[in-house]
Amino acid sequence: PVLDMCDHNDDDDDDGLMSMGFMFDASQDTVLTKFTFHRHAFKVSSPSSSIPVDSPAATPITIAMNVIDDSPGAVISGHYLWPASHLMANVLVGGLVKEATRCLELGAGCGMSGLVAAQLFTDAKVMFTDYDPGVLTRCEGNRDETLKALGPSAPASLANASFSNLAWGDSSAASSLASEGKFDLLLGSDVIYDSDIVGPLFETVAGLLHGEGKFVMTQSFVYDAATEARIDECVQAKGLQREVLRCSWSGVGMAEGDSIRIGLEDDKKGKVQTFYWSEEVAKAR
Repeated sequence: PVLDMCDHNDDDDDDGLMSMGFMFDASQDTVLTKFTFHRHAFKVSSPSSSIPVDSPAATPITIAMNVIDDSPGAVISGHYLWPASHLMANVLVGGLVKEATRCLELGAGCGMSGLVAAQLFTDAKVMFTDYDPGVLTRCEGNRDETLKALGPSAPASLANASFSNLAWGDSSAASSLASEGKFDLLLGSDVIYDSDIVGPLFETVAGLLHGEGKFVMTQSFVYDAATEARIDECVQAKGLQREVLRCSWSGVGMAEGDSIRIGLEDDKKGKVQTFYWSEEVAKAR
C-alpha cells in the first residue's frame, strides 16, 4: 500500500491558508468587460499525448464580467482575473474536453473557466466553488452579466449554475457537493500558490472526481521545485495519473527568487496539465 502523505488534519493551518482571500474584499473598483473566445483546435506540446486536436463547432463563447482593472501581481485574491483563466478558456474552446455532464470549478474566483464550460456543455450541471464568500458573490454577479450579454441564446446550464462555499481538505464538504454524483470535469486555474495548498487541494479532488473524470489545471507562473514534488507525491498517493499537455517553460520548477509569469494577453502560454484516475483505481470507483 502507498502511504498517503497528502492527508492534512491540521485545521488551524488550513484555516490560515484558505482564509487569505478574505483580506481582499469587493470594495475595489471594477470594469465591466466582455471577452470573446473563438473555438479552435487545441495544440499540445507533449509528444506522448493522445489528446485529439480536432476543432469543435465554430460558435464563439462570450463572457461579460466585472473585473478589477489591474494585474494581481503578488496578491493572493480571487477578486482579480488571473492569467491562467484565459489559458483555461483557450484550452476549453480548443476542444480538449469533448463532453461533460457534471462540471465543478475549484477556486473559481471571477468564474471565467466555469462560464466558458457552461456554454460549451449546455446539458451539464455546472458548479462554481470558492472559500471566500465575497468571491462567490462576484462570481455569481459575473454569471448574471453573462446571461444579460447572451440574452435568449443563454443556455440553461448557465442559468441553472450553482455557487457553493468549499474549503479544500474538508472531506465532508466534498462528499456533500458530490451527493448527487461525482464530477466528470474539475477545473482549476492558478489555484496553487503555496506548496502547503497541494495536499488539501488533491484531497478535495479525490473526493469529487468521477472514476472516468478529468481534472484540468492551468497555471500562469512556474512552481518551485518543492511544489512540483508535492504535486507528484499527492498524485501517487491518491492513485491519480498526471499528464502535462503543454508548458512554456523548459525547467520543471523555478529556483528561489525567480519569477516567470505570463500576462492576460498570453492565453496560449503557461502550463496545462490533466489529472485522472489510474486504470486500476478507476475500476474500483
